[in-house]
Amino acid sequence: MITDINTIIEILGAVTGLVAVFLNSRRISGAWLLGLLGIITSGIVFFKASLYAETGLQVIFGLSAIYGYLQW
Repeated sequence: MITDINTIIEILGAVTGLVAVFLNSRRISGAWLLGLLGIITSGIVFFKASLYAETGLQVIFGLSAIYGYLQW
C-alpha cells in the first residue's frame, strides 16, 4: 500500500497529466484546467526535492496552460 505522500502526489500529477493530454486530443477545453492541476502537483514534488529550475519550468508551463485555457 502506498503511504508516502510524495508518491501519492507524483502519481496524481502523472495521471492528471495523461488524462489532460487525452482530453486535449479530443478538443475538450476543461483539459487545460486538469493539466494545470498536474503541473501544480509536479511543481510541489520538484520544490520539495529542491529542484528549483524544474519548479520554475512548472511555473512557465502553468502560465502556458492558463493562456491556452483563456484562448480556447
